[in-house]
Amino acid sequence: MCRLNTEYLGNIGTALEYCQAAMKIAEKQSQVEQGNREVLTELARDYDATGRAYGENGTGAFAGDWYKALDNHRKALALVEGLAKANPADVDLNSWHGLLSILTADDLFETGHVRQAVPLYQQATRTFEKISQQDNKLTYLNTLNLAYQRMGDMLLVAGRFEESVPYYRKQLKTSVKLVAMDPKNMVFRQGLVAAHATYGHALWRAGRIREGLASLRHGLEQIAADRQTDSGTKGLETIIRLWMAGGLEKSGDVKGAMRLYEVALANYSDICRSDPKDVGDCIMVAGVLDRVARIHLRQENLDEALTEYQKALALIEPLSLGDEPNLEALYTAVNVYYGLAEVNRIRAERSRTPRIGSEAWAQACNWYEKSHAAYLRIPSWQPITPNELESRSLNTIEARLSLFQHAPARISASNTAR
Repeated sequence: MCRLNTEYLGNIGTALEYCQAAMKIAEKQSQVEQGNREVLTELARDYDATGRAYGENGTGAFAGDWYKALDNHRKALALVEGLAKANPADVDLNSWHGLLSILTADDLFETGHVRQAVPLYQQATRTFEKISQQDNKLTYLNTLNLAYQRMGDMLLVAGRFEESVPYYRKQLKTSVKLVAMDPKNMVFRQGLVAAHATYGHALWRAGRIREGLASLRHGLEQIAADRQTDSGTKGLETIIRLWMAGGLEKSGDVKGAMRLYEVALANYSDICRSDPKDVGDCIMVAGVLDRVARIHLRQENLDEALTEYQKALALIEPLSLGDEPNLEALYTAVNVYYGLAEVNRIRAERSRTPRIGSEAWAQACNWYEKSHAAYLRIPSWQPITPNELESRSLNTIEARLSLFQHAPARISASNTAR
């Protein structure tokens, strides 16, 4: 019942009740029958299912559940690792070990521990490469596909864009193979779209903008050809348009970028309004608002930028607080606080009225300090956020804060010069 409610019915609250009850029984039994393979296997299954249930909850409004998912997946991984070592020829055990490596690494990533996640993804990649050479079962090949994507993701968020490209290329080649082996499988066809998207995204971040945009367009063409209209496909189409916007912005096509940002913003806003508990998409609204506001700032449209930043702040600030914050929200808070500071700094420097200039300067300082404080709460900062947008660096924030060492004199001199 634990695994049924988690994996098939989606009843997370009910699943957790069953999982915890099953886990207590298995833990007691493992103490009575120490070393019994069947008991240890059942206990590992219960830890695994409990971790998945908490992980599903972590994608909702309960960021702290990622930490509980990590605790349970680590326990399951340790048990299965021991079982796999004792039975090296058991393909299913080795596959389970590889999959738990991915799940545990996912939890580490979601809680901000990227460096600890990478070795587990590497291990999973090696495991499924080996298994896929021995057994052509589609399940193994599809999980290898996931491992390639995760390795690409880790390199991409670390800013190592060129190094991420080969992994995404492997993901794309594996996706093509899966579709060729089972052309009617819509999961595999959607995976092929995702592979075109991740590959294109990495290419333009690596400076190969034309190639990247072409791959992203190929993904959109695949969606149109397959006539997929489910919510998952709509979400995938939205992220493709968002990544295309980033590529166009990098190429200098600001109008084209803004048009696609607006499309992505409308889609994410619709999802967020229809299901406020879908925290990930609500955070994406704030992330896209930040991108739009940055363009307004560069164009010196301060009122427009301020409006977008204020909308973003209302969405993400509550999620970024607490001892176990949502990491995506925390990164977005760093960016939004910084953006609000920039608006006020520019206003202060332009003001011809000393009082208004001083007030704006003080507000700018306050927002920079908030951005700095939020940054320091990130366990292991990466140049790309977990939802794959640019993040403000510590050097950038501290450079701005250094302007405020002699703030009153600066404002006075600025206003006198005008």
